[in-house]
Amino acid sequence: MVGINCVFAFLLNIPDMPNPRSRMAVVGNRPQDNYLLFHMTQGLEFPVLKTKDIFLMPYKKSRKKTLTTFYCSFTLDLSRIFQVFKGEFSRVKKIEDLDFKKRGDGYELCKNTIWEWWETKKVTEKNKIKPIGMDILVAQRICSLSQIARLGRENFLRLTGDYGCYAPYLTRHVPVIDANLRIKLKKIVWGSQAFFGKGKGPVHALVWYQGNLHVFQRRERNAGWWYLVTKIGAEDENGKVIYDFIIKNFEKVKNLLRNLQQQKLNSLRNVQERNCDLFNKIQSRICSKKRHSEYVFESLSMTTINGELGCFHDPNKSNISLRGPGL
Repeated sequence: MVGINCVFAFLLNIPDMPNPRSRMAVVGNRPQDNYLLFHMTQGLEFPVLKTKDIFLMPYKKSRKKTLTTFYCSFTLDLSRIFQVFKGEFSRVKKIEDLDFKKRGDGYELCKNTIWEWWETKKVTEKNKIKPIGMDILVAQRICSLSQIARLGRENFLRLTGDYGCYAPYLTRHVPVIDANLRIKLKKIVWGSQAFFGKGKGPVHALVWYQGNLHVFQRRERNAGWWYLVTKIGAEDENGKVIYDFIIKNFEKVKNLLRNLQQQKLNSLRNVQERNCDLFNKIQSRICSKKRHSEYVFESLSMTTINGELGCFHDPNKSNISLRGPGL
């Protein structure tokens, strides 16, 4: 929208650890590099940026839900806004499932067992090595689904099979796991919950998955299968999809952007001011209306997600990034 640039921010509070694992995701409406994920030392409030060129919209606080708000600027473009965030906060570099406890919950046992089995298979099966069945690993409680996904992301294994799309394919020279186990989505997303889109057509759902925000789609409204819309392993490019999803399903967001734009236009018609003076005038108006519901962001209303993970078997439709070592 001309005259104002905003990024949408999500804040997830995870208070049950000595070292908090709270996360803030920032998404923007630009073609590339449109998603950022940060560590937050506390997850109850959005941080206020040091620069006065970017203002934070008011929001309702909650201990149990994903908080949402806009960071907006009348003077900075999206590229500069993203640079400000990168300069002020610590980005998440190593992705871990948000369910992991500090001990790793058997992560090392899972990894070591898979590699030991694979080395044995290389000797006994030689050139006709068969993948290790994921159903066996889970049934014998050697690995959890989240541990297998994490190992895939960390290049310690590769998934194939009917449901291999739930973890990234990054390298060839590692143990191969046959993803032959049907996966209930509520077992692999944070809190078993999602924010569901509204309106006609395919149903979309926003979830915290493998430590990041992702969008799933159900092709038919009453179907039981969910397919990834965003990409695993290329999260930096998922922001526009998430941004568009929020704009489409949050009527308040669209109205708010219109109001902000109109306030700037009205000010420009009435006064000749420097950008800084104009910015301060409009921000004061927003702050004076904090208690008005149209200016306050609600936390995401998330409910239990049912159904199973579906995978596209056409490589052209796959939502797994093939970027990474070994290719």
